[in-house]
Amino acid sequence: MGLPPQKFRNLPPKAQAKKCADLLRVIILRLGKDWLSAAQLYNEMVHWLRKPEFLINPQQLQLNILKDFYFHWRSLAGLGPERDVLLGLSDGDREKAINPPLTWDVLAHNLRSAHNVGAILRTMDCLGWGKLHCSGYTAHLEHKALRSAARGAEQWMPVQRWDSPLDCIAGAQKAGQSVVALELTPDAQVLEDFAWPEQGLLLLGNEELGVAPKILERCDAKIYIPMHGRKNSLNVASAFAIVAHFVRNFDL
Repeated sequence: MGLPPQKFRNLPPKAQAKKCADLLRVIILRLGKDWLSAAQLYNEMVHWLRKPEFLINPQQLQLNILKDFYFHWRSLAGLGPERDVLLGLSDGDREKAINPPLTWDVLAHNLRSAHNVGAILRTMDCLGWGKLHCSGYTAHLEHKALRSAARGAEQWMPVQRWDSPLDCIAGAQKAGQSVVALELTPDAQVLEDFAWPEQGLLLLGNEELGVAPKILERCDAKIYIPMHGRKNSLNVASAFAIVAHFVRNFDL
């Protein structure tokens, strides 16, 4: 997000203000591993603008001050506050879950979108699912887009990474879990018609390529969500939300 001083000074005032607001957003939402470095860069930009009254103390960050400064710069940029920042300032998270989690986990293999992974993690928390298992190039928890979409759920939801999805599947089956792939195959059953077991592992595959055949062979069952419009598939995070809600309300 950094810019050489002269290049920053040459930006239009609204663009300069937006850069400052963007850095404050990173700090407020604690995005990425190096979010603290955003405070240093922010102070440099404020110094270049000769606005010492808007400097912040990286060692003692105060949310109310960050919020006021963020609103100030967004206003100068001609923009309103972003929804995720407003939620981050007052997210209303509970101290503990209302209900115990289901005995159903998720395996996310080769999901290319970190935002999708974060959305899935947040949905798992909201609907009381168990653990998220990750394999392949599925994003790590430190990814900025994942953390932004997860809205803090990554801080308490159990997550485990596997070198091989087959090892995860074998472990689940050994523990008595049925492995069910969300994938449209000739032998897949409609979501509502499937006899959901008491415990299991739901497999989610790549957004474009789906689940590889060698992995599908190891699954106990496949399910799909019937489409009624012109599109033949849903975003993987949206599809999971439908399944997650159905299983939460299914009489296991």
